[in-house]
Amino acid sequence: WRMGAVAMVLVIGYVVARTLASPPPPLSVNITADMSAPVGKAFAHRAGGILFGGASGQPAASLLRPLRVGTVRTFLPVDEFALAWEALNSVHPVREVHYILSNQWTVQYNTSFPGDHANWTAWMVFLTDTMAALDRSEVPNHIIWLDVWNEPNFLNDTQWQQFLGAFEMAHSMAAGRFRLVGPSTASAYYKGRLQSFIEFVAQKGCPPDLLSWHELGDDSGRQLGTKVNQFRAVLSNLSIKANISINEIVPSTHALYPGTTLSYLAGLELAGVHSAGHSCWGDCDGYFNCPLPHLDGLVSCPGSGAVGPRAVYWVYDWYARLEGGTMLSTTTSVPSVYWSADALAASFTQAEDPRVELLVGYFGFSGDVAAVGGSVCVQGLPLSWGGTVRMSVQASQFNRTGNPRAVVYAPSILINSTSTVINTSGTRAVCWTACPGCLRVQDAIKVVVRPIMQ
Repeated sequence: WRMGAVAMVLVIGYVVARTLASPPPPLSVNITADMSAPVGKAFAHRAGGILFGGASGQPAASLLRPLRVGTVRTFLPVDEFALAWEALNSVHPVREVHYILSNQWTVQYNTSFPGDHANWTAWMVFLTDTMAALDRSEVPNHIIWLDVWNEPNFLNDTQWQQFLGAFEMAHSMAAGRFRLVGPSTASAYYKGRLQSFIEFVAQKGCPPDLLSWHELGDDSGRQLGTKVNQFRAVLSNLSIKANISINEIVPSTHALYPGTTLSYLAGLELAGVHSAGHSCWGDCDGYFNCPLPHLDGLVSCPGSGAVGPRAVYWVYDWYARLEGGTMLSTTTSVPSVYWSADALAASFTQAEDPRVELLVGYFGFSGDVAAVGGSVCVQGLPLSWGGTVRMSVQASQFNRTGNPRAVVYAPSILINSTSTVINTSGTRAVCWTACPGCLRVQDAIKVVVRPIMQ
């Protein structure tokens, strides 16, 4: 479905040993969350969106409900999309829909492009008909954001100029009815295209409500904050008031990796993006996992045996449960240029269940399956929690069966027991040291620390 892009097939790089003279040393990384150092903002759960299209059908509500999907991006025909939205919204309120126009244009007009031969009539008719169909649907207009063209960076220079004209026309016709997303380039590395788009909309007075691009090339989410801030500065310099959406994330080679996925979610949440959504790839025996029942590969494909959550599903489940918590600062040792870890942590102060939740994703290059060691600590525990707390650690372990697409019905429980609070130099902390053989690169863990209620 990607316009102008070569179809990509998901290849999960599961390699038992790197081609080195000797195996790499175990990764030892230490992560600390500080309960006494809140970042000062609540988790918004902005990066938990999904992309869908293709065959109809719905995922089981029991799989969908924990993910709290608030943002969706789709390329279905309007009537099919409206039915899918109704099913999604009945499980959890959908606050934002990115409706991609280019796919339906291609279905109707094949190889032609808006503005060919300086003729814009077909594009105007298409916009009129599509917006009228959206008006008639049950989906509220105020949550619909029109995404004019998917990955226009692959267009030639002439078509790029026509895309800019198509966006300007869509902006004019959508005024007061729908908001706009763009340009949805394949990467921020296409800086020339992004810069060209921003300068054009500034000059013409037709800015998008969301500046968008995809992040599908990096082994982790560590560079996301830098990229987002760079383009925030560009928007500010041109007096454009637009938020930022990264509307496709995680490369095909890492799409099923819990560790890399958590790194992306951490980078996006810390960057404070408006929204973000997973991408879909071709891992379902030759076809894309874009249909809604597969949730972009978080759920296994039909015909592959049991249908259920994969290891990466649990990262999205855990991330959704951070919503409403207060973000805590985290520190991570960086032991290697090849492997590391990223973390997200939140505190919850509700009287009925005070706790800290810490998510950690271990990541590296494709194929790395090195063992992980080190410690995970939560410090700054309040005096009111006493000298003993309950600590649980569960793991989303990737590919323990030789099948990277296997169903993982539940995370593995590594510990769930009382732990003694250590008081060193006035810092009250509790720590867990990774058990030998429990964790590998591309795994993710969830740590929860609670007071023992009397």
